[in-house]
Amino acid sequence: MSKLTAVKIRNLVNVGRPVAIADGGGLTFTLAATGTASWVLRYRFGGKSREMTLGRYPDISAKKARELATEQRAKIQRGADVARDKQKTKVETASAKSFRQLAAHYMDKVFPTLAPSTVIQ
Repeated sequence: MSKLTAVKIRNLVNVGRPVAIADGGGLTFTLAATGTASWVLRYRFGGKSREMTLGRYPDISAKKARELATEQRAKIQRGADVARDKQKTKVETASAKSFRQLAAHYMDKVFPTLAPSTVIQ
């Protein structure tokens, strides 16, 4: 299991070429052509290859990425498709924000035109 060090990671980022370097256990450090560096967990679920971004470097250190990967692998072992679950949560959060925004807009625009007794109801 090859462990990336902080120095190796900084050198990869400074070079700036797109790379994907495995750290072991499905954890991969990726650097895009745009310069965005991320930690990605690669795994198989239901016979298919899956990927889940754990976070961006330097926001997430190598140590923290390894901890997150271990947590996610445990969930995978229990039968969870962590990438699908993360996407589902993301969609639900976006929907909730949209509803909150819609409700706030409605209250700002419509409530002032209603009778006080209607607003109370």
